[in-house]
This record gives sequence, structure tokens and C-alpha cells, in this order.
Amino acid sequence: MNFMQIKKESPLHAWLEIVRPPDLLTIPGDFLAGMAVTAVLTGVFPAGWRIFPGILSVLCLYVFGVINNDICDETKDHFKHPERPIPSKRISIRDAMIADLTFLICGIFFAFVCGHRPFICAVILVAMIFVYNSTLKRKLETSIVGIGFCRGLGFLMGASLVGWHVGVLPVFLSLAAYFGIVTWIINNVERYQIPDKIVFLPALVLFSGWILTTPFLMLCGELRFKMLGVSVMALFISMILIFNAALQVFNHSVDMRQMHKYIRTLVLAIMPWQACWIILSVGYWKISMSTTAILLMIIFPIISLVLLHKNKEY
Repeated sequence: MNFMQIKKESPLHAWLEIVRPPDLLTIPGDFLAGMAVTAVLTGVFPAGWRIFPGILSVLCLYVFGVINNDICDETKDHFKHPERPIPSKRISIRDAMIADLTFLICGIFFAFVCGHRPFICAVILVAMIFVYNSTLKRKLETSIVGIGFCRGLGFLMGASLVGWHVGVLPVFLSLAAYFGIVTWIINNVERYQIPDKIVFLPALVLFSGWILTTPFLMLCGELRFKMLGVSVMALFISMILIFNAALQVFNHSVDMRQMHKYIRTLVLAIMPWQACWIILSVGYWKISMSTTAILLMIIFPIISLVLLHKNKEY
């Protein structure tokens, strides 16, 4: 079946509308980036078989989170967003709850298989999702912290598969701050007539995380310097995507469509940034890690942009 030809009235379209496929593509990279940078910093490299359940866990917990979000918003969406899958009855509340519970159980199970530290992170993430959906998102300030922490926990799940190193902290904080800023921009998108310098802040945050982590990498005996150059290239791809999108709206009179395009680019631009960390460990995981880095850096963003261009519903 051609993805683009799925009818809006179909159940599959409704589920895809909740899950948001382009956003879903960015989730595994958090886990893999956390695992890769911690492995390089500590010199400890986990067994390959533990990586796959970790990826499945973060994917399942993401889907659990977005479905749970729509369930919690059911009453409000009846008035503000009646076109969404649950208030429009394209998905019943019963089916949504069953799917939500299924993904929750699967996410926790895969985290348990992955190891006790990822399991603990997964439990914390689930608790954070519940708190965010029920309480934190009611105020912008707490919503920013909640979303940032949830994305950061996906990164920490990957890091916990290996262990811990203080050099991981700047990467975690920059990722959390990045999605916190994106959340702030999303919540204020209707106020923007002529966007100011805030549109460049996401790029600055990601670049700062890389700069602050570099000294730890330089002191690390496991770093392969030839991969550091490739990592910088991936970082600059992310910076170029963000800066180009920012320049399109900065100090210009823009409409909602243009701001939404800018926000979509921010979400997708995180993938080359994730790849810049994964690339550092390519020498150890060879084909699997290099393939993942290429997907995150080039192929996934292109696919996602095509999906977004051809189907504005996502």
C-alpha cells in the first residue's frame, strides 16, 4: 500500500495521525547517541544483542506517550480540536486505551530485556510521561521542562546500557534544552508575526552541547580522531538545516504555514546531530553503527521531508 494514498477516513490513517511518523523516526537516535557517546567516553561497549530491545523500548514508550497524551486531552479536544482521531471517533477511547496499555507493557518489557539500568530509566520515563500528560503540560514553563526531560531520558536509556561518564551530561542537557525550546516555539507560534533571534537558539544549544563535550572526548583514549572529522560534518549538516530554516523566518513577516515548516525542520534536524555522536563509535560497531549514522544523517530526514511535503496531516 502506498503510504501517501491512505485515505483520511481509514483507521490506519487515524493511528498514523496520532503516532506522527516523521517524529517517530527521531526517537531511536536518542537512544543510540546516548549509548555511543558513553561507550566512547568509558571504553565499555555493550553486547550487540542488547541494542535492538533498547531501540524497541524507546519506540514503544514514545507511542505510549503520544497515545496517552491524546487520551488525556479527549475532553479538551472535543472543543478545540474535534478533527483529531479520538474526538472525531475515528479511534474509540477503548481502542486507544488498549493500544496505550499494549505499548506500555512492550516498552517496559524490552527495557527489562535490555538490562536493569535501562529498565530503571524506562520506569522513570513512564512516570514522567504520566506526570507531563496529567499536570505539567497545563503550564508552558513546566511543559518545556517535561518535554525536554522526556527526550533526554531516551538518551539516558542508551547511556545507561553502557554505564556513566560525566561527559555525557552536556549532551543530555543540550538535547533536553533543544526540545524544550522547540516546545516553547510551538506553544507561541500564533504570536509570531516577525520572529526574532529566538529562531537561532536551537542551533546554538546543540552546538554548545558538542563544544562542552569535546574536551572529554579529547581526553578519552578510545576516540578515533578520523571519526571526529566525520562527526563534525554531521554536526554541521544539522546546523545548516536549522540556520537555513531560521533565516527563512527571521525578521520576516510570516504566516502559520511558514512557522510550521520551520518547526518541522527543527524536529528533523536533530537526526544529523544524533548521527554526529553515533559516528564516533563507528570503528567499534562497524556496519550496524555506520549504517545507522547514514540513515539518521541523510536518508531519514529526506524521507520525512517528502512525507511532510506530500501529506500535511502529519
